[in-house]
Parts: sequence; C-alpha cells; structure tokens
Amino acid sequence: MTGWSEHCQWVLEQTLADEVAANIPVCDGTICRYPSGATMPDPAAKPKTPSPWVQGQLDWQECKEAGNTDEYCRLTLN
Repeated sequence: MTGWSEHCQWVLEQTLADEVAANIPVCDGTICRYPSGATMPDPAAKPKTPSPWVQGQLDWQECKEAGNTDEYCRLTLN
C-alpha cells in the first residue's frame, strides 16, 4: 500500500507498463523496430562477412589448396 488513491496507483502502474512496452523491440534477424518507430541493427543477426581472423584462415586455406608453399602464402597474404 503506497497511500495513494486507487486511481493514482493504477495510473502509476499503467505508466510503468507502457514504458516497459515502449522499450521492447521486435527483431526479425536483420533489424529491430521499437514501437516508437526507431530502428537498430538486430544484435542477434549473423555477421554477413567473417571476422578478419576467420577471413585470414579462409584465405590461408585457399592459398594452400592452390598448391602454394607456406612461404608464398605468408608473403602474399601479409
């Protein structure tokens, strides 16, 4: 019991519930949309390009599979 009237308590609870709802986006795997219309990239989206480390590993593997030596791959990829 807060000492507020029932109406004031209801208004407070409704305002808090509306604030929470306004800050929960709906995400589709690419973009998140807030009820206000604001958008942001979906943080759970998979990256479209690999990280630089992963890309380096892929490039190394491709170079080696092409029949090149370690030395050649090091020189060309660095």
